[in-house]
Amino acid sequence: MALILNSYPSYIVPIYDVKMTEDYYLIVMQLCNGGDLSKLKNYLQGWSDMATLNFWKNVCLKIYEGILILHENNVLHRDFKPDNIFVHYPSKNNKTINVENFDPFIDFEIKIGDFGLAWQGLIANMPLTWEVGASLMRSPEYMKGSKNVAK
Repeated sequence: MALILNSYPSYIVPIYDVKMTEDYYLIVMQLCNGGDLSKLKNYLQGWSDMATLNFWKNVCLKIYEGILILHENNVLHRDFKPDNIFVHYPSKNNKTINVENFDPFIDFEIKIGDFGLAWQGLIANMPLTWEVGASLMRSPEYMKGSKNVAK
């Protein structure tokens, strides 16, 4: 799966290396210098409605394109939430950005990360019924009691 994920660095947080210790896997990934969507959402609450509306339209389009790439490669994330969607500003040369003093409307990338619960190559009619990921981010079908959410 890592090869597929690293093929789309504009949409997926690239993985540079994986090390294994006795107790842990250590994953070295790209620094996304804008943080995650949760932090950005809180910061943008003070901006004008039209500015944030246009910004969020762009964010949603980039998220959609990233999900489309995952699904075209038979990857199901299974823990999709704002904490796992990252903002990166390439023009800032990988320097960490302080949320209070930057312009979020400059050129940015939205990248999907944290593939710890992801599956690749699902079998067509195999039901996914395990409870994984954040409970508040589960699909409406699952929350209404459907036991097969792979459809």
